[in-house]
Amino acid sequence: PSASQIYTVIASLNSCSTSAVVSLSVIMSPTLEPSASAYTICSGASVHLYVNGANSYNWFPATGHHSTTGQNIIATPLSPTTFTVRGFNGICTGSATVFIKTISNPDMKIDAPYSQVCAGGFVPLKVSGAQKYNWYPVGGLSSATGPTVNASPAITTNYTIVGVNSDGTVSCAELVSYQVIVLPYAKAIVGSNKSVCTGDNVYLSVSGGNSYRWWPATGLSKTEGALVLAKPSVSTVYFVESSYNGICSATNSIVVMVHPKPVVYAGRDTVYNLDESMSIRATGTGALKWISGENVFCGDCPETQISPKMNSCYIVEAINEFGCKNQDEVCISITDDFYEYLPNSFTPNSDGLNDLFLVVGAGLTNVKMDIYDRWGEHLFSSKDQSTGWDGTYKGVDCKAGVYTYRISYKGLSGKNFEKAGTVSLIR
Repeated sequence: PSASQIYTVIASLNSCSTSAVVSLSVIMSPTLEPSASAYTICSGASVHLYVNGANSYNWFPATGHHSTTGQNIIATPLSPTTFTVRGFNGICTGSATVFIKTISNPDMKIDAPYSQVCAGGFVPLKVSGAQKYNWYPVGGLSSATGPTVNASPAITTNYTIVGVNSDGTVSCAELVSYQVIVLPYAKAIVGSNKSVCTGDNVYLSVSGGNSYRWWPATGLSKTEGALVLAKPSVSTVYFVESSYNGICSATNSIVVMVHPKPVVYAGRDTVYNLDESMSIRATGTGALKWISGENVFCGDCPETQISPKMNSCYIVEAINEFGCKNQDEVCISITDDFYEYLPNSFTPNSDGLNDLFLVVGAGLTNVKMDIYDRWGEHLFSSKDQSTGWDGTYKGVDCKAGVYTYRISYKGLSGKNFEKAGTVSLIR
């Protein structure tokens, strides 16, 4: 029966019959009426589910960490879900369903070939994972909407992209951001050209960026860095690229002029005796100057007298019109050799041959000579090596015979010597 009823039962036997009355009560199953706070939501969002028509309720399936019992629950479905609610009125149960549609949340990803851009340049930005896109701020962008834009900000800018998935009036959004770093163009500041002499080196410097590359490599100590050492063998133009981490570069060049060094020759090493006149002579190109050595009479003269007292070396320096210098050295060895000779006779007859008795020798100084007769009388004295005895005493010729001499002198070494002997005067 669909409702409460009274049933009569009649029983008969032959011609006799009897009856009874049965009353049947029918209790109806609860009629449930579920509803929701929203029927379309973003995936993972919360929705309130309501129901009435029974005394107690159970909801299926369970989502999130909320209660599954009660007239009012909170559900967080991740995908479209049909929720079933069972109601119990103490005797009978009933069920009903409610469908919640979910919209996928945007899953945003940004793709860009680089994050740094030179001033005035642009970087293409591409975003995916949503149906619609809005870009903020709009300054420097080719478009404020759409999945692909070109960003050309004047300064470093952090762009925010709002991605939206929609169904009807319901929209689900996600935010992502991407920073575009704006770098100024580098400068390549190298200064003036350089000049060096053959075989010399010079430092080259550059500024205006944070990364530098030099070429050609010939003659360079290294090809990267703000400071390099150049030692080219010939005049060379060096180029340098200045950049910020390899981008926004600028190029400049600097010339290193290589000038020849002058030719200079100080002369061959020489041996001089201490009593000789000594000189040194340099040849070469450019201005010559003696810069080292003992007792140089004219330092600016290529050829000059010298008076060393011991073995000495002399250095001459040549400077050409480019300021390039070169040096050479000559060494002088000094000897103190000397000699003396005294004849054993002389003939003062005015024939121009052996007319004087004198000290013959070289390398002698402080020469003194005295002459005596056989009785010890002093006849002659001289303090000049070139002044000898002519065989007279007080203007009168001395007789032929044997006379005594005594001489003293100083050698080149500075040592004093004395000698005595006899000489024959022959007439």
